[in-house]
Amino acid sequence: MNRTMLLTGLAALVGAFGATSTWAAGVRRTGDQIFLETDHVTYAIGRDGNNKSFTDIRTGKELLDADPVPFMFVARDGQWTPSTALEWAGGFLRVGFADTGIRATVHPRVFANYLTFELSAINDQRVSEIQLVRLPLMITQSIGSNLVHCRDSAHAAALIPLNMETHCYVAPLKRSPPGQIPAAMAYAGARSHVGPKDGQQPVLIAHADRRLRLEGAKVAIVGCASGNLLDVIEQIEIENGLPHPTIDGVWARRSPELMKSLLYTDISEATADEVIAYAKAGGFTTVHINRPVWCASNGSYLINRENFPSGEAGLLAVSRKIHAAGLKFGMHNWEMVIHKHDPLVKPVPARGFLMYPDRQRILAADIGPDDTFIPTTTNPNGLLARGDKAVHYGRDLRIGDEIIIYGDLKRTKPYGFTGCLRGALGTRRVRHTKGDAIDNFAEFYWSYYKPDLQGELFDRIMRSEAALLEKFQVDYYYPDGAGENTNQYPPVLPDWYIRGLSAVKRFHYTRREVRFAHGATSNFAWHVLTQGNHSDSVQQGVMEHFNRSLAEAAHFRADLQPIDLGWLGYFTQNVTGPATRPREMAYAWSKALAYEAPISLSTDKARLDGNGRTGEIFALIRQWEELKVAGYFSQSVRDQLKQPNREFVLENTDAQQWQVRPVTYAPDHYVATTDGVQNTWTFHNQDSAQPLRVAIEPMPQLAAYGDPQNIALLEPGPLQLATTGAGPMWGPRAAAGMELQLTPDAEPAPGGGKAFQVTAANKGKQLQGWACAEVILGKTLQLAGHRALGAWVLGDSSGAYLHFTLESGRRSARDYYTRLDFSGWKYVQMYESAGGEIYDFQFPFSNYWALGIMDYEAVDRVYVFLTNLPPGKTAAAGFGRVEALRETPLPVVNPGLAVRGETIVFPVTLQPGWYLEYTGGDAVRVFDPNGFTKAEVRPRGRVPTIDSGKNPVSFFCDSGETSGQAVKVRFVTRGKPLR
Repeated sequence: MNRTMLLTGLAALVGAFGATSTWAAGVRRTGDQIFLETDHVTYAIGRDGNNKSFTDIRTGKELLDADPVPFMFVARDGQWTPSTALEWAGGFLRVGFADTGIRATVHPRVFANYLTFELSAINDQRVSEIQLVRLPLMITQSIGSNLVHCRDSAHAAALIPLNMETHCYVAPLKRSPPGQIPAAMAYAGARSHVGPKDGQQPVLIAHADRRLRLEGAKVAIVGCASGNLLDVIEQIEIENGLPHPTIDGVWARRSPELMKSLLYTDISEATADEVIAYAKAGGFTTVHINRPVWCASNGSYLINRENFPSGEAGLLAVSRKIHAAGLKFGMHNWEMVIHKHDPLVKPVPARGFLMYPDRQRILAADIGPDDTFIPTTTNPNGLLARGDKAVHYGRDLRIGDEIIIYGDLKRTKPYGFTGCLRGALGTRRVRHTKGDAIDNFAEFYWSYYKPDLQGELFDRIMRSEAALLEKFQVDYYYPDGAGENTNQYPPVLPDWYIRGLSAVKRFHYTRREVRFAHGATSNFAWHVLTQGNHSDSVQQGVMEHFNRSLAEAAHFRADLQPIDLGWLGYFTQNVTGPATRPREMAYAWSKALAYEAPISLSTDKARLDGNGRTGEIFALIRQWEELKVAGYFSQSVRDQLKQPNREFVLENTDAQQWQVRPVTYAPDHYVATTDGVQNTWTFHNQDSAQPLRVAIEPMPQLAAYGDPQNIALLEPGPLQLATTGAGPMWGPRAAAGMELQLTPDAEPAPGGGKAFQVTAANKGKQLQGWACAEVILGKTLQLAGHRALGAWVLGDSSGAYLHFTLESGRRSARDYYTRLDFSGWKYVQMYESAGGEIYDFQFPFSNYWALGIMDYEAVDRVYVFLTNLPPGKTAAAGFGRVEALRETPLPVVNPGLAVRGETIVFPVTLQPGWYLEYTGGDAVRVFDPNGFTKAEVRPRGRVPTIDSGKNPVSFFCDSGETSGQAVKVRFVTRGKPLR
């Protein structure tokens, strides 16, 4: 029978309780089992309350695990109890739970492609949570988390919540010994729950919480061929009133727009035409405006009149101009925050800001408008003290309509807040009375407050955001920070509910078609947020950081969530790092073609104008983009392009056909001086013999250790160590089970002066243990001309890594390290900070904070880490004075190479920051730091051949008092075209 229409009624019980009884279309009983049958799957539940079968009708394959698992659970007074009895009565399932007296009534409905369970009633108001259905399945090939499902090449099963108050999750199957109560597999929270790993079998669970409601919890149960899963989900969305976003009338998840790349930039009234031209040159189909460019203040969403002097009319005019050019208009925004200087804050703060209940204090005495000490009845311990770091907490208080910013805590009697700034942020200083509540604002990155999700202010902000999308004809919207901004929300509501609340509200308040992009933050938000998450861009370690996006692609694919491989940054040269070059863009777009994914390129017009290779790079991007959208290359070629760390170039053959060729960039070889030792090495070519291709870049000449122009970062002696509050990246200072001590050592260091001893032990289970000492410097250091470090290090051959990590403010960092694979004293020169290898250490700075913009002018902390220490192992190292070495930029004159006895000279003077690229033939291209061409010359000598295998190499250049010898050399080879 093909039930293509909704079955709205359940027939009365037909006949007696014989061997087989049919009560409603799609529902029957055979023996002691009740069967619910769609066109694709038969789900059987026993009268003992256990799952019995989940069988694919097409193949006859049993998908349910063989062990008996109750199909429902309830929680009362913290105790979970399984379903133990099941009856059918009047179209409903009546469920009993052991001897608790708890009874639940479930309304099942059967459709052609899915069935639904709805909790109609539960008889005990003490029940706090319920698992409406639990499916232990044997499908392990791919398991989703936000879209709760599992699938393999043939079969798929899923649970889809049908309202916001129903939640689904996946738990690993836990088998209970015979005679014991089955494991509840309760949900552990959005940040703590762990799903199946390493082939563990999934249990799909639908769940409801009384903090929202139990009655009315409703879920769709799906079993189908894996290739049909998205079709069934789309049907469920439409038939059950779930969010169903479309792009040009096509369901967003199937829209071809999802693979097209975007330009994130700073378009304005004055620059609209030029930015649109850049977008077209790069083959981008959406121009996306970053939040600070259009928004002067989150909350009221005031327009930034520096970029849009005409205000709202100017922003709308730019949107229309983008549309007139055949492009789409996108908008970036911070999710659910209110700027501290917004009209909602001053002069009278609106009602409905989020405050932390556990941080509230009570005023112990009357205070006047000029009092700077705020007395409290209880100890303020637990709030931020001076110098503490936090993302979601601050030192802003609210008493009545006055905002007060305190300086520090007084944790001895009389308790209170000291050094208070009264009438802060444009509010009025007034008297307050003993007994008044003192609330502590919830914050986000120091500049923003957050609304209470249960208040009118939150709803007001969501309506305002939706109005922006309508008013400015927005086609694409990225709510940055979605989910993250709710991490510290008080537990008055389930975290799985609040994480997706803003996405769903915003969608329902929006009338126009908008592509909402972000990683799904909840089951329900999965239907709204139809493109995966973005990662903040970096200027160092670009490709290794990009690989993180590639690794995340597997997670998003498991959730049937298309991914954006951005944000990919586009830069000009600065003290933080180099200008963007074609290599990293070719790497990124080759992977985008492989995965048929878009990339959001994040930049601004100044960087586009200021990078001399923008025309070349954007032409390259456009070609990759057009070939991707056209589906030009075969699946075989695309699969080869997916190889991590493998790089490729596009070539147009004589037959005017495009092909892809592998290219290998050797690791940079650093030459400090041409002393006959440091300038000779062996290059191993894994490809066939071919003419030389090379890049050469001058490096600053570094001062010797002990030079008076160096800056001492750490000198053996007393240190100001931070040991309380948040540590690196607002987290702990050691992995679980790790111990570290940093102490002065009586033994002198070879470079002069005393030494430090740093010891660590991994008494935990983390495979790559880490721990640190956090040193607060006595003054802020300016290190813009001292970006290399030097120190004498005493190694212990432990294989651990010793790090010196510089931090500026609370958000930017650079890491320097050496491996302790030697014993005894050794001078270690760290000529540049860590790049993409930062991810190998698995410590707090293994993230984009250590690769993005760095403020070398205001370094105020140094962390001394020991990392990569296995369980049960110890490390003991020493180091002397750590110096930031003075950099002296010098030109390199007439650089050249000798390869296997063949010599080539590049007759150029490479000024500091310049670089040359030689790709064979007669032309050597020389670029300045920002990629503008400074020279094109012919090399002198015979072009060396790079043989397959080992190639002895030496670098040379002219010497002189005003020229340098320090360079980085990188060889480039090419392989055979992909087939």
